[in-house]
Amino acid sequence: MNNVHGILFLTAAMLLFAVEDTFIKILTNSFAQWQIIAMLGLGGSLIFGLLANLNGRIHFRDLLASKVLIARSLAEAMAAGSYVISLSAVDLTVTAAVFQATPLAITFGAAVFLKEPVGWRRWSAIVIGFFGVLIIIRPGVDGFQPAALWALVAVAAVAARDLLTRFVPKDVQSTSVAFFAFFTLFIIGVPITLLTAEFRPLSGASVYLVPLAVIFGAGGYYAIVTAMRGADASAIMPFRYTRLLFSIALGIIVFSESLDTPTIVGSLIIIATGLFTFWRENRLRR
Repeated sequence: MNNVHGILFLTAAMLLFAVEDTFIKILTNSFAQWQIIAMLGLGGSLIFGLLANLNGRIHFRDLLASKVLIARSLAEAMAAGSYVISLSAVDLTVTAAVFQATPLAITFGAAVFLKEPVGWRRWSAIVIGFFGVLIIIRPGVDGFQPAALWALVAVAAVAARDLLTRFVPKDVQSTSVAFFAFFTLFIIGVPITLLTAEFRPLSGASVYLVPLAVIFGAGGYYAIVTAMRGADASAIMPFRYTRLLFSIALGIIVFSESLDTPTIVGSLIIIATGLFTFWRENRLRR
């Protein structure tokens, strides 16, 4: 695969994730957040469990023996829970805008916890990028929505998940990793739902929306893995920010959302600093 195909796959993944977010936000009007997570976890487990078994059986003993894989799956659950809570309470565009800070959070985590060298330029980009997040969230001023902080928790959890992925044993298939992550969402989501809310059966439009959310989410995962394995990361990673464009369009069309000035300014700052970080890391590699 060349870089052009990688860009197309990554852009397709961002579109699929944005559509999945739209379905999830609609579902939050009818279901508790953790029930949605449990349903997505069950659907993802079935899909990736089948794919993993096509290449060999899933060995639970091996998966449970890996502390890194367990930690990664718990980070995945925290990310999913936080993100769905944010989607249920604030605009899709706001949640998506804050979530664009994920690459900066990964660079921050790599520097602090993995002791990777990060120069003053990238540190400056990280600080400025998170200042952009504060502009979007607006803590302490009119328009502040505390639920938007859950999107920031999701950013931290996704960064932890991606950093932990580097230490997953090489002999563990990607489909097995995905299966274990989705299965963790299911086994955590069910008891939390039973303890905190009513478990509602599917009815009406949700009969179609839940499977569609699962399919679009799994399709996005497959597309992004395909892109990352077949193209140069430095060439395709800037196209991660197309997710924000898709989310803005869907937020306006489906939910009649509107963009205010702080969200626009903060988003531009996050994107600019993220692109600079990609460019700087690529230059240092060369």
